[in-house]
Amino acid sequence: GGLAHYSRVNDDPALPWAGPETFGMDVGKFDVVTMIQSNFTAGANIGNLEVVARFEGELLFYWREDVPPYVWHGPTVVPLSSSGESTVVTGNPSLIQGRFGKRGNFEMVTPLASGGIAHYSRVNDLPELPWSGPAEFATEIGVVDAVSLVQSNLSSSGGGAGDLHVVARKGGELFFYHRDDVPPYAWHGPDAIPLNNA
Repeated sequence: GGLAHYSRVNDDPALPWAGPETFGMDVGKFDVVTMIQSNFTAGANIGNLEVVARFEGELLFYWREDVPPYVWHGPTVVPLSSSGESTVVTGNPSLIQGRFGKRGNFEMVTPLASGGIAHYSRVNDLPELPWSGPAEFATEIGVVDAVSLVQSNLSSSGGGAGDLHVVARKGGELFFYHRDDVPPYAWHGPDAIPLNNA
Protein backbone atom coordinates (compact mmCIF):
# COMPACT_ATOMS: atom_id res chain seq x y z
CA GLY A 1 0.00 0.00 0.00
CA GLY A 2 0.97 3.64 -0.51
CA LEU A 3 3.40 5.17 -2.96
CA ALA A 4 7.20 5.30 -3.16
CA HIS A 5 9.23 8.12 -4.70
CA TYR A 6 12.75 7.52 -6.06
CA SER A 7 15.29 9.98 -7.48
CA ARG A 8 18.34 9.33 -9.63
CA VAL A 9 21.23 11.61 -8.67
CA ASN A 10 22.51 12.76 -12.07
CA ASP A 11 25.33 14.91 -10.64
CA ASP A 12 27.04 11.74 -9.36
CA PRO A 13 29.01 9.88 -12.11
CA ALA A 14 27.68 6.58 -10.74
CA LEU A 15 24.08 7.79 -11.30
CA PRO A 16 22.81 6.23 -8.04
CA TRP A 17 19.12 5.95 -7.22
CA ALA A 18 17.92 7.35 -3.88
CA GLY A 19 14.77 6.31 -2.06
CA PRO A 20 12.21 5.23 -1.35
CA GLU A 21 10.35 8.18 0.15
CA THR A 22 7.00 6.63 1.00
CA PHE A 23 3.70 8.49 1.28
CA GLY A 24 0.00 7.73 1.02
CA MET A 25 0.46 4.67 3.23
CA ASP A 26 -2.81 5.42 5.04
CA VAL A 27 -4.85 5.07 1.85
CA GLY A 28 -4.08 1.57 0.65
CA LYS A 29 -2.94 -0.04 -2.59
CA PHE A 30 -2.95 2.35 -5.53
CA ASP A 31 -3.54 1.19 -9.09
CA VAL A 32 -1.62 3.75 -11.22
CA VAL A 33 0.10 7.13 -10.87
CA THR A 34 1.15 10.08 -13.00
CA MET A 35 3.73 12.67 -11.90
CA ILE A 36 5.01 16.03 -13.13
CA GLN A 37 7.28 18.78 -11.82
CA SER A 38 5.37 22.07 -11.83
CA ASN A 39 6.29 25.75 -11.56
CA PHE A 40 4.81 25.91 -8.04
CA THR A 41 7.55 26.22 -5.41
CA ALA A 42 7.90 26.00 -1.65
CA GLY A 43 10.90 28.35 -1.84
CA ALA A 44 13.67 26.81 -3.92
CA ASN A 45 12.21 27.82 -7.30
CA ILE A 46 13.02 24.35 -8.58
CA GLY A 47 9.42 23.18 -8.79
CA ASN A 48 7.20 21.05 -6.61
CA LEU A 49 6.40 17.48 -7.63
CA GLU A 50 2.70 16.89 -8.38
CA VAL A 51 1.12 13.41 -8.35
CA VAL A 52 -2.31 12.12 -9.28
CA ALA A 53 -2.95 8.51 -8.26
CA ARG A 54 -5.94 6.28 -8.97
CA PHE A 55 -7.42 4.40 -6.03
CA GLU A 56 -10.60 2.32 -6.38
CA GLY A 57 -12.10 4.43 -9.17
CA GLU A 58 -11.16 7.77 -7.59
CA LEU A 59 -8.28 10.15 -8.25
CA LEU A 60 -6.20 11.49 -5.35
CA PHE A 61 -3.80 14.42 -5.57
CA TYR A 62 -0.46 14.76 -3.73
CA TRP A 63 2.35 17.29 -3.97
CA ARG A 64 5.91 17.47 -2.63
CA GLU A 65 7.84 20.57 -1.58
CA ASP A 66 10.98 21.46 -3.53
CA VAL A 67 12.94 22.30 -0.35
CA PRO A 68 14.31 19.98 2.36
CA PRO A 69 12.98 17.97 4.08
CA TYR A 70 10.87 17.48 0.91
CA VAL A 71 7.53 16.93 2.64
CA TRP A 72 4.68 15.23 0.75
CA HIS A 73 1.18 16.71 1.19
CA GLY A 74 -2.22 15.16 0.56
CA PRO A 75 -4.31 13.46 -0.39
CA THR A 76 -6.99 15.72 -1.73
CA VAL A 77 -9.72 14.14 -3.82
CA VAL A 78 -9.99 15.33 -7.42
CA PRO A 79 -13.73 16.02 -7.94
CA LEU A 80 -14.72 13.74 -10.81
CA SER A 81 -18.21 15.14 -11.34
CA SER A 82 -19.53 18.70 -11.13
CA SER A 83 -23.15 17.47 -11.00
CA GLY A 84 -22.89 15.17 -8.01
CA GLU A 85 -23.36 12.08 -10.18
CA SER A 86 -21.10 9.11 -9.63
CA THR A 87 -18.12 9.05 -11.99
CA VAL A 88 -15.69 6.13 -11.91
CA VAL A 89 -12.31 6.25 -13.64
CA THR A 90 -10.18 3.38 -14.86
CA GLY A 91 -6.89 2.98 -16.72
CA ASN A 92 -4.17 5.55 -16.14
CA PRO A 93 -4.54 9.32 -15.73
CA SER A 94 -2.11 11.54 -17.66
CA LEU A 95 -1.22 14.91 -16.10
CA ILE A 96 0.62 17.91 -17.57
CA GLN A 97 1.05 21.58 -16.74
CA GLY A 98 -0.10 23.38 -19.85
CA ARG A 99 0.00 26.94 -21.15
CA PHE A 100 -3.58 28.04 -20.46
CA GLY A 101 -3.70 30.86 -17.91
CA LYS A 102 -0.83 32.98 -16.61
CA ARG A 103 0.66 30.31 -14.37
CA GLY A 104 -0.27 27.35 -16.57
CA ASN A 105 -3.25 25.18 -15.69
CA PHE A 106 -2.92 21.51 -14.86
CA GLU A 107 -4.54 19.46 -17.65
CA MET A 108 -5.45 15.84 -17.08
CA VAL A 109 -7.17 13.09 -19.04
CA THR A 110 -8.31 9.73 -17.72
CA PRO A 111 -10.28 6.77 -19.09
CA LEU A 112 -13.81 6.36 -17.76
CA ALA A 113 -15.19 3.02 -16.56
CA SER A 114 -18.40 3.80 -18.48
CA GLY A 115 -16.45 4.35 -21.71
CA GLY A 116 -14.60 7.21 -23.29
CA ILE A 117 -12.20 9.71 -21.75
CA ALA A 118 -12.68 12.59 -19.31
CA HIS A 119 -10.66 15.80 -19.43
CA TYR A 120 -10.14 17.91 -16.28
CA SER A 121 -8.37 21.25 -15.77
CA ARG A 122 -7.08 22.83 -12.56
CA VAL A 123 -7.11 26.63 -12.69
CA ASN A 124 -3.78 27.55 -11.14
CA ASP A 125 -4.35 31.33 -11.34
CA LEU A 126 -7.06 31.15 -8.64
CA PRO A 127 -6.07 30.84 -4.97
CA GLU A 128 -8.45 27.94 -4.32
CA LEU A 129 -6.97 25.95 -7.27
CA PRO A 130 -10.34 24.60 -8.47
CA TRP A 131 -10.68 21.60 -10.77
CA SER A 132 -13.17 21.82 -13.63
CA GLY A 133 -14.65 18.96 -15.65
CA PRO A 134 -15.34 16.41 -16.77
CA ALA A 135 -15.36 17.23 -20.47
CA GLU A 136 -16.06 13.79 -21.91
CA PHE A 137 -15.01 12.59 -25.36
CA ALA A 138 -14.06 9.36 -27.17
CA THR A 139 -17.25 7.66 -25.98
CA GLU A 140 -17.72 6.23 -29.48
CA ILE A 141 -14.78 3.81 -29.02
CA GLY A 142 -15.97 2.45 -25.67
CA VAL A 143 -13.75 1.65 -22.70
CA VAL A 144 -10.18 2.88 -23.17
CA ASP A 145 -7.22 1.08 -21.61
CA ALA A 146 -4.63 3.88 -21.43
CA VAL A 147 -4.09 7.51 -22.41
CA SER A 148 -1.25 9.98 -22.96
CA LEU A 149 -1.61 13.79 -23.10
CA VAL A 150 0.56 16.64 -24.40
CA GLN A 151 -0.01 20.28 -25.34
CA SER A 152 1.38 20.91 -28.79
CA ASN A 153 2.54 24.05 -30.60
CA LEU A 154 -0.21 23.52 -33.19
CA SER A 155 -3.03 26.00 -32.65
CA SER A 156 -6.59 25.77 -33.94
CA SER A 157 -6.87 29.51 -33.37
CA GLY A 158 -3.71 30.24 -35.34
CA GLY A 159 -1.74 31.69 -32.47
CA GLY A 160 -3.22 30.52 -29.19
CA ALA A 161 -1.78 28.48 -26.32
CA GLY A 162 -1.70 25.26 -28.35
CA ASP A 163 -4.09 22.38 -28.90
CA LEU A 164 -4.23 19.43 -26.50
CA HIS A 165 -3.33 16.10 -28.12
CA VAL A 166 -4.29 12.67 -26.77
CA VAL A 167 -3.29 9.18 -27.83
CA ALA A 168 -5.61 6.49 -26.46
CA ARG A 169 -5.00 2.74 -26.47
CA LYS A 170 -7.96 0.39 -26.79
CA GLY A 171 -6.80 -3.19 -26.91
CA GLY A 172 -4.12 -3.34 -29.60
CA GLU A 173 -5.23 -0.15 -31.36
CA LEU A 174 -4.17 3.49 -30.93
CA PHE A 175 -6.48 6.45 -31.54
CA PHE A 176 -5.60 10.13 -31.79
CA TYR A 177 -7.74 13.05 -30.55
CA HIS A 178 -7.09 16.77 -30.35
CA ARG A 179 -8.83 19.68 -28.63
CA ASP A 180 -9.05 23.23 -29.90
CA ASP A 181 -7.24 25.88 -27.85
CA VAL A 182 -10.17 28.33 -28.09
CA PRO A 183 -13.78 28.13 -26.83
CA PRO A 184 -15.84 26.04 -27.00
CA TYR A 185 -12.74 23.80 -26.71
CA ALA A 186 -14.11 21.06 -28.97
CA TRP A 187 -12.50 17.62 -29.08
CA HIS A 188 -11.92 16.05 -32.51
CA GLY A 189 -11.33 12.42 -33.48
CA PRO A 190 -10.89 9.54 -33.44
CA ASP A 191 -8.15 9.15 -36.01
CA ALA A 192 -6.81 5.60 -36.03
CA ILE A 193 -3.01 5.56 -35.90
CA PRO A 194 -1.61 3.10 -38.47
CA LEU A 195 0.59 0.65 -36.58
CA ASN A 196 2.37 -0.72 -39.63
CA ASN A 197 3.13 0.43 -43.15
CA ALA A 198 1.78 -2.68 -44.87
